[in-house]
Amino acid sequence: MKQNILKNLQKRVSAFGVYDDFFVVVDEINRVLFFSKNLIMQKGFKLKLSPNNPNEKSTKFSKYFKYLIITNKNVVNLFDLEKKKFVYKFENNYDVLSVSIDRNNRYLAIGDIDGRVILHNIVIKREISKIIKHKDFISDLDFCDMANEIIAGSYDKAVLFINTSDFNKKERYLHIKKVKKVEEKEYVVSCDEISDTIKWDVLKFDSKDRVDFYRDFKDFFIDKEILVMLTSKKIILYDLEKEVILNENFLEINSADKIAVFNNYLLISLENGIIYYYNLLENESELLDYILKEDFKKAYELIDKNPFLKRSKGYEKLEKLVELKIKEAKKIFEIDPIKGAASLQKLLEVPFLREKIQEIINHYTNLVKFKKAILSGNYVLAYELANKYPLLKETKYYEILEKKWELSLEKA
Repeated sequence: MKQNILKNLQKRVSAFGVYDDFFVVVDEINRVLFFSKNLIMQKGFKLKLSPNNPNEKSTKFSKYFKYLIITNKNVVNLFDLEKKKFVYKFENNYDVLSVSIDRNNRYLAIGDIDGRVILHNIVIKREISKIIKHKDFISDLDFCDMANEIIAGSYDKAVLFINTSDFNKKERYLHIKKVKKVEEKEYVVSCDEISDTIKWDVLKFDSKDRVDFYRDFKDFFIDKEILVMLTSKKIILYDLEKEVILNENFLEINSADKIAVFNNYLLISLENGIIYYYNLLENESELLDYILKEDFKKAYELIDKNPFLKRSKGYEKLEKLVELKIKEAKKIFEIDPIKGAASLQKLLEVPFLREKIQEIINHYTNLVKFKKAILSGNYVLAYELANKYPLLKETKYYEILEKKWELSLEKA
């Protein structure tokens, strides 16, 4: 994929904020920049605050574009992005490493170096609860709306599940190393410093899936079912729904520290302040060429390398063409089984389609025999073939067989 420079900030990016129609960037000297869907910068401003720390999760945008939290050591500032004004500032007893705001923009949670998760009420602007002190730094946390909990990762390899109603907590020590990031989107995911990754069942406080990459962790981004994992040297794609690695070498990149996906663009910030972007659908034209040539093997190989192409119109055309080819082949089988099988040979070259196509060939090769048995009234043979090759039951001839058999019974 072609690498394009979006912006050279000359300072490190501290956080990305991705929304439906725009995305936002804040850097370590508290410059806030807004970009449109077509990656054009719309506006920007600078907040008069002490520099934040890009290495920590203490600078974040709220999930539904309302607030920006900027932290400098133990001082937490809450800024209203819509009204462009500060709404809340407080000093914690210890340095703050992680922050998060709930879905309804009522509560702000912070995690500090003393191992505490502290809850603040944004409406009344005051601290309302301290969770029992934990064993080590709280590296990252997030509100889990689906389970009414705060999920916090710690340097002691634990993930904490904290109920926001009674503030009871459950600890799960499942990670190999220090937990570096936790996030709730379509899935709840946590990751440690060697990219040991867990998909959580937040109702059972247990892992639903786990995959170990054993690479230096930098960042991850959950984009629907795809987990985009940024390590020290490359990007790995993982399917959270099917729980399989999609591409272990999607993109090689060095010195990157933040990642996001926005409007089919992959955004990557480097430690020197440069933000790159990649068009995830740029090789759709190559896919369309393979479709035109009916080279299904290469088309699906391209999709295996770049699963984001499944969201393109080209992929829709590919799927429709495959359906059409199978439908046409089934009609050919009615006349000539050899030609029917030959018409599916290109699809047979696609690994994940091979079993399905081979089954169609095996079953439909008997379609002529099945048809003759029905028309000649040899119902015993016809049903024997239908039971042995169940796909024959999906043909119009099976409907004819059923009707003929019913009529025979009525006459009898």
